Parts: sequence; structure tokens; C-alpha cells
Amino acid sequence: MLPIRLGLASRSSSVQLRDLVSVAAAIGVQIERDLKPIWNVSATISAISDPDAIPLGVWPVYVVDDTGFDGAEGLHLTDDKQPYALVKGGRTWSLTASHECIEMLVDPSGNRLVSSAAVAVKGGVIVDLPDEKFEYLVEPADPSEDQDNAYMIDGVVVSDFYTPRYYDPSTSSGARYSFSGKITAPRQVLPGGYLSWRNPVLGRMQQLNWLDPVAGPKIANIPGRPSARGRSTLRGFVDQHMKTYERLSDLPPQAPTSMRQQSRSLWLARATALRSSAFTMARAPSDLAATTSVAAQAALDANLGTLKASGGTKAYVGWHFQNDWITARRAVVVLAPVSEVQVVRNRLPLSFGDVPVDVRPDPRPQLSAPGTALLFASGASGTVREELAVPDFAGEVLLQGDAGSPGLLEARRQKPVVQYTPPPGYSLEAREYDVTLTLHISPEQGWAELDPFIRGTQSSLVVGMYEFTAPHIDRAVTETLGSTGNLTLTLDSPGEQPGKREQTVEDTETDLENGLQTRLQFAWALSGLGKESVAKAFPTAYHIKVVVRDSSAFWLSSGNFNSSNQPNVDPTDQTALVQAFEHSDRDWHLICQCPELATIFEAYLRNDYAEAARAAQNAAAAAGLAAAIPSVAPPSPLDAIQMAARTPKRFFPPKVVTGKIRIKPLLTPDDYRRPILDLIKGTESRFYMQTQYIHTIAPDVDNGDIKHMDLITAVADLIKRGIDVRLITSEYQTRPWIEKLQDAGIDAANFLRIQKNVHNKGMIVDSKTCVVSSQNWSGEGTGSNRDAGLIIYSAEASRYFEEIFLHDWVNLARPQSLL
Repeated sequence: MLPIRLGLASRSSSVQLRDLVSVAAAIGVQIERDLKPIWNVSATISAISDPDAIPLGVWPVYVVDDTGFDGAEGLHLTDDKQPYALVKGGRTWSLTASHECIEMLVDPSGNRLVSSAAVAVKGGVIVDLPDEKFEYLVEPADPSEDQDNAYMIDGVVVSDFYTPRYYDPSTSSGARYSFSGKITAPRQVLPGGYLSWRNPVLGRMQQLNWLDPVAGPKIANIPGRPSARGRSTLRGFVDQHMKTYERLSDLPPQAPTSMRQQSRSLWLARATALRSSAFTMARAPSDLAATTSVAAQAALDANLGTLKASGGTKAYVGWHFQNDWITARRAVVVLAPVSEVQVVRNRLPLSFGDVPVDVRPDPRPQLSAPGTALLFASGASGTVREELAVPDFAGEVLLQGDAGSPGLLEARRQKPVVQYTPPPGYSLEAREYDVTLTLHISPEQGWAELDPFIRGTQSSLVVGMYEFTAPHIDRAVTETLGSTGNLTLTLDSPGEQPGKREQTVEDTETDLENGLQTRLQFAWALSGLGKESVAKAFPTAYHIKVVVRDSSAFWLSSGNFNSSNQPNVDPTDQTALVQAFEHSDRDWHLICQCPELATIFEAYLRNDYAEAARAAQNAAAAAGLAAAIPSVAPPSPLDAIQMAARTPKRFFPPKVVTGKIRIKPLLTPDDYRRPILDLIKGTESRFYMQTQYIHTIAPDVDNGDIKHMDLITAVADLIKRGIDVRLITSEYQTRPWIEKLQDAGIDAANFLRIQKNVHNKGMIVDSKTCVVSSQNWSGEGTGSNRDAGLIIYSAEASRYFEEIFLHDWVNLARPQSLL
């Protein structure tokens, strides 16, 4: 028997090709494994990329946003009597698609009738009338169509269906009446289901449906005659008139089936990612780590003459990259000016003995012009924005060119230091708070949630922000505060490439001053790298992103007030969301309604403002200092893993979590490393972290009882213990920083993935605790800069972010690959 060919095609903005592929695979398993042995049908099903190009011989199932009119969802026939089906898109559209595929295969015409004993409803119970017969419309998925009877295949929810024994004259011991076994007798209809037939005595269609669990089953007469309706199928005629039953394509998130599907998807995401890692690790050669760093350093030192003659700028012992990813094999790394990389590569051997030689672009900012002596800035922390910093390596050798920019370093060192002191009387201890948390992410929901939060202001906003350059946020703040509201803003002024943002932070300050006038309290933050700051309380950055509204609620995020972190995009426009992923960032945000916590953050922000405002009073000193600071354009990450943004499989709506939840406020420089270290060390099964970058630091130049490297070492220890560790960083985790991470004991080759445009700084521990914060993992980010976050001890909140993390791990992050 030739198999029937079915095809899933989408005309819905919410259903992408990859969704069609996963659902088609699951329904294919259902047809071959479950339906074929019972109904003796043979079929294949595939995803169709173009709904306007249906291959010959394929019966299409279209997923649509609008079926056109009530009753149009389901089976139809073309003018040539070829079957097709319409399925409404939604969260659980696969359940309806499975339903329609089953009924299309069992009865392609939609008109098949089977004679069996009649039924009636007596005393709220369905009973047989053995002396009468009805002609039943063959719709195998209808009597048990309720979501409670659905089941899952590979995380995809599919429909139950009855067997041919459903039409037996009476109940038989051992007979199977539905695939799930929940139908236990012929002609039984379960709650939420229905059964349609032609009554030969009345000459009309009828339906027994059980839609109201209290009222119980009832029989309804279907008006009219099928022939008078111009319908192609009996099934379509019934569906058009019986509009009351629940369509299952878009069950709410709280529905049992939706929750089971979410839980199963989360479990499968963990399992499939681990399985992928197992195959990848199996392909890795077992002897890659044979060369030690000592042997590689000896090879470097023994070939200094060759290296210096190559035209390279610097050489050090790093790690060999293969297929554009780090391996466990040591290498001599040679840096060269970006225009000379291939020339230097041609002058050097592929290896010094057993030690590979990798040639890469020098990522340091080049200060000298072409044709002059090479001069590079060091790129060290404190000279450029942290994400653009370039590490040094022990035993590295300068081959040519000078390094460092003393004028820049010296000018910044001369900034007056303001000793940071926290506001008195506020505790950052973890405890239970009565809160409502609105959890959401960018790019899909950042501005959609931030805009109404800002516009809900009654009297005041108190803001601490690293970057504020988005015109749409500028306008929203000015329009909301109108002629009565007050804004207190402490803003950093980080160096930025000209033209990168729509406006500068200075433009924003001018706009707000013109719009709010005396109702604006504004101060440039006391950051070491701030162009406008007159002193420094925070060594490099005022990196916080917190807004307190009316002393009762606050917005906290990893993302700034710029258009890459908060793109002005409609979350219902799927095309715009896909485009946003090309240039916008992945960030985690939350809105917290809790006066107690809001008061704590407001006190710290007002304290920051007061310190900055006092320091700015000496305007003459400020002007003189600003003029003395030369500018070095930040470099681009030349040694980044080259990758394009990938298309997300799905977009995530916000989640509201309410109740008494244990929460730990996180503020640097006050209190971050100790609670985060304790959280990492207490991990029992899984530790997931998605952050812009992870930088190492020499412990002897670090401050504090807990060192920054203690955090990295704790993660390395989790890997040694066999904990499920997954780390996602952005493209700013360049090759040198990937090497540094591996030097620190973290197997980057197998536990790190790179995702373009990640700006998040989040963690999930054991599916029950999560961190939402602005702290990057650099020495200053976890130590002395100003940043803020929360540790949320809530399984419900953690599962929300964990599902997003695993989506990104599987679909957006570049897999660690020798594949």
C-alpha cells in the first residue's frame, strides 16, 4: 500500500519552519507507531517551507492565524475533492494538528459513516439503545479530544483517538477502545468530547457532547440538511453549526496540558543538550593535552629568532583552536597587525615540533598610523571599557611595537578619589519579602514592559544608569513626568565609538534638563572611565541599571537605557522580533512591586546622587580635568569567534510570580562575591550562567576577602564534581579570554558556548534559585564598580529563566564543536 503524504505548512506569524519540523517529526512517530497498527493506514508527514508551493500528491495541513469564520477549523475538500485541513495557531496548535491528521487519514472524505447501536442520555448517563441504530460520523479524535486525554511525543502534545472497536455492539473484556485506554466502552464520550451521527429516522444530524462538567452529557439536534448548506463534507457541516466546543490550539499557560508541555520541554532541553555534549566529547582526540604549558613555553623561547623575524607583534603560550573553537591542546600564539596576519602566517611553520603555532590578529588598539613604528595601547582593564579589555599572559614576549598609553592612564589616575560609603541603616541580608515580580527578557519584551512601568509613575523616578541614549526612553520619561513629576538621575558617561548610538548621554542630559527644568536632579556618576565624571568612587564604571518608581516598585535589569538593550519593537510582530535579534541584545529584566525592597534601592541611588552632586560643585576643577584626559577609540573584538546571529525558535512572554519569596539584594561594591560564591558552592545538580563575558584577574591585584578568581575556581570545581555546568557568553569572550578561562581550570572546549549579542548577567542554580543582575564577571564588575541585582530563591522564577537559557543554549549559542 502506497503511503499517504501529509505536509505541515504555516501561514501563521507565530509558527516558524522549525516549529513545523518538530511537530511533523512527533506526528510522524504517532502515525507510524500508534495509528498505523490500529487503523491500518500508512502515511508520511513533513514540514513544508513554502505554503504556496505544495508538492504534488501532498495533502496539506495549514496552520493559520485566522480560519476565516467559526467552524472553518478542520477538514475541507478542494474543488477537485482533495482533502486539506486548517489549524489555528497558538501555544498548543500541535494538539489540533495531530487531531486533524488522524481524522484526515482515517477518513479523507470527511463523509464516512459507520452503523452501530444508538445512544441516549438518561439520568445524566450515556446508555445504548440496542434496538436502534445510528450512522456515526467517523471522527476518531472527537470523543476523547479533551486536553486531559492528550499525550506527548518528544515534548510535542498530540491527540488521543479511538480504535475500530469503538463501534462494537457491546463491551468486551480486554478490548482496546482508545489509544490512551481512557475510553473503556463502545460509544463512550469523555468529558470535553463529543460524538456526531446521522439519525436515519429523523433524517438529520445530531451530536452528543459533554461540554459542561456539571450539566453532564446532552444531545443536540443540528439544524438544516447537509445538502442544503453547500458544504463539501459532513464533518464540515457539523463543525460549522456546533461552535460551542473548545478549540485546543491555544490553551492558556495555566492549563494542565500547557504546564505539562512546558515541564517536558524543559526536561528534554536538558537531556538533549547533554546528549549532544556527549557525542561532541566522544569525537575529541584523547591525546590533545599531551603538551604541557612548560613544554610550549620552551618551544616559544627556543624559536624567538624566527618569531621576531615574522613581523608578529607579540607571542605567548595559549591554546590551539581547531574549526574556530578551542581545544585541549597547548599552542604558541602569535599576534600580528590585522592587515598582516596572512603574511605572518606564511612566514611561520605550522608547528614547533609537537606544539602548533596559531597566528591571530592583535586585538589591542593600534595607536600609530600605517607606515610608522608600531604602537599599541595595552588594552588592560582601566584603559578601555571592560568588555574590550585585552589580557596579558605569563611568559609572553613582545616581538615589536611599544605597548601602553601612559598619558591616558596617568590622566585617569589623577582623578580625585571619593571614598564610597553606603547609606546607613539598610540591610542587604536575604529574607522573605511579599512581592509581585514581572520577569521578562529582551529583545522581545524589554520595552513592552518598561514603557508602561515608566508611564505608571505618579510622582517620582529615581534612576541609576550606565548608558541612557535611547530617544524613545528619553521621550517616555519626559512625557510621563510632565509638569509635576520629579526625576533623580545619576548617569555614567562611558566612552563610545562615534555614531554608535542614536544620541549621546550628553544629548540625553540636555533633553531632560530642557523638559523637566528644576524638577530634574542630575549628576554625572563618579566612575573612573566616565568622560564627564570629576572624580571616582567606582574604579571604572557606574554600571548599575535600576529605576525606582514612587518609592514602591522598581525595575532592575542587565540592560541599559539604549536601543540595543531596549529595542522599540512590537512583541506581537514576529517578523520585527526576528530582525531585532540581528542587532539587539539578550537581556534579563524584572519589575518588582515591593515597597520594602524599593526603599532599599532608592536609598542607595539617592546616596550615589548626593555624593556625585557634591563632587561636581567645583566646576573649574571638573573642566580642567576633563580637558586633560585624552581619548582612545575602543577597539572592536578582532579576535572574537566569528558568528552570525541565529534565529530564535520561540519568543517568551513575561511571567508574573507573586507571594512571599526569599530574596537577597545584591549591590557592588557592598555585597556580591560572598553570596554568589556560597550559591555556586551549594550547587547540587546544575549551574547555568549566561553573561556577556568572564574575565580572569591576577589575585595579587584584587581586593577583598573573597577574590574574583574564587568565583571562577568554584565553577571549575563544579565541573570536576560532575555537575551539569553550562556557560554562555557573548562574542566579547574573545579567544584570549577563552584561553584565560581554560587556564583557570574551566574546560571551555566542552562547557562554554558563544551567543552573539548576549548582554545578560544571569544564573540559574538547581532549577530553584536564579540571579538577575548587572554585574559582569570581571575583577571590577564583581568587586568595586557600582552594580545591582537580586538572588531570587524561587523555583517558579528559576524555571522561567531556565527555559529561556536552554532555548538559547540549543538554538542561539554556538555549540562547542569538533563536529
